[in-house]
Amino acid sequence: MMLSALGYACAAAGLPDEATRILHDLGDLARSRYVSSFEIALIHLALGDVDASFEWLDRAHDERSGWLAMEPRLAPLRHDARFKRLLERIGLTRSLHHSPCGP
Repeated sequence: MMLSALGYACAAAGLPDEATRILHDLGDLARSRYVSSFEIALIHLALGDVDASFEWLDRAHDERSGWLAMEPRLAPLRHDARFKRLLERIGLTRSLHHSPCGP
């Protein structure tokens, strides 16, 4: 998880070459152990590759990642129709529109 956090930080800091190298390292690591698709999606998002980010978010959904709706770094995607469909797939749109705390 630390390597993916570093990849996100590099991408967010404007170091795309370093972030891309870390993505490759994570791909190599994934051959021998679990690497979170959600974390990879965040790196792609920070690099500005929204389409790749959604591909990895779909994989994260398949992995049953618990961060899909709550992660603040996903804010740039919230107005994208694909994000709304992703929330529907995990059953959160109803709960987000019908909060027990009020309208």
